[in-house]
Amino acid sequence: MSHHTAFGGRISELDVVLVDNQRASHQTMRDLLSGLVIKRFRAYADPSDALRELQADPANLLIVEWQMDRLNGCELTHMLRHKNLKPLCYLPIILVTGQVSATFIDQALIAGAHQVLVKPVSAAMLQRRIEWILADDRQFVLKNSRYEIENARELVAASRQRQAVEEEIRQIVAQKNDGSAPSTTRDTSHRRDETRLPGSRAIADSKQSVQTPDQSTDHEDVWHI
Repeated sequence: MSHHTAFGGRISELDVVLVDNQRASHQTMRDLLSGLVIKRFRAYADPSDALRELQADPANLLIVEWQMDRLNGCELTHMLRHKNLKPLCYLPIILVTGQVSATFIDQALIAGAHQVLVKPVSAAMLQRRIEWILADDRQFVLKNSRYEIENARELVAASRQRQAVEEEIRQIVAQKNDGSAPSTTRDTSHRRDETRLPGSRAIADSKQSVQTPDQSTDHEDVWHI
């Protein structure tokens, strides 16, 4: 097994590549990273161009927009995890999105994303995620022809089970409050999805449980454990 390519490094050593077909987002991300004094920043609007350049000159951190034409961020992440794309298959990847759902989180985890950020992204939020990635000691596990992040599938299953239990408790409380019979159908569409992407064991309170959402002062939407 192998760690991701930025593990144990410093922010000043980061060679960051952004893939986003909205060119206006390139300058936004450049501005967000400007205070971190990273080694290099490159941005590409076309995922194919980014892949070609990464093969010729690998980065050590990839930030990808989820909603893109032709090839979305999750598809690009899945492609990069192929064993034949070494060393790119070991890149730590942050997926950025304006909308999120339980299905999205599941797909991001299984595809091989380390973090998910929900727009708008602040400089402080981005810095914290990058720092967590640098300390993220989970390793890659080869499954068939692609690498997966250690325990990703188990975390998806555990999170879904936790959400089901929380919804059942919510319905019991609601029943006691209004005196109605409990519903047999669990409708979770009105709830904010609380699934979190794995983060570093060094900062996680527990290796086995998925934490509740951050209550940080800037109310950031981000998934980790």
